[in-house]
Amino acid sequence: MTLFPAIDLFGGRVVRLTKGRFDQKTDYGRTPLDQAKTFRDAGCTHVHVVDLEGAKTGAPCHLHVLEEVAKLGLFVQYGGGLRSVASVRRARDAGAARVMIGSLLFRSPDMPRQLAEAFGAAAMPALDVDDGEVVYAGWRTGTGKTAA
Repeated sequence: MTLFPAIDLFGGRVVRLTKGRFDQKTDYGRTPLDQAKTFRDAGCTHVHVVDLEGAKTGAPCHLHVLEEVAKLGLFVQYGGGLRSVASVRRARDAGAARVMIGSLLFRSPDMPRQLAEAFGAAAMPALDVDDGEVVYAGWRTGTGKTAA
């Protein structure tokens, strides 16, 4: 089993949101690089990085942090704000071994196939569910569909 400790980013800091609510944020008082080093030094080889600002604004905001964390030799799984094929490519170029794709999946019915062809296993569908409904765009838009 591979564990992916999470680093959620907002304002250049490590935070945690409650159910995607930006008004319910806990700041852990750590920089993302320090947190990644702590995980690495504890024996972790993989890390899950979420750009919460990117999820909110619709474009990645922390690719520079991704580059720094990737230089530590960790397998970095990255998501947040990847709403175009170009942004997915930029995240991969910045060091993401795998990208998590949510909102972009809903751009067109053919998008999941296009992403699979372009990125293979490096592109992972990521679904957020709120009260049984799949949501995207930083938890703000409902699909009317369940995860099933």
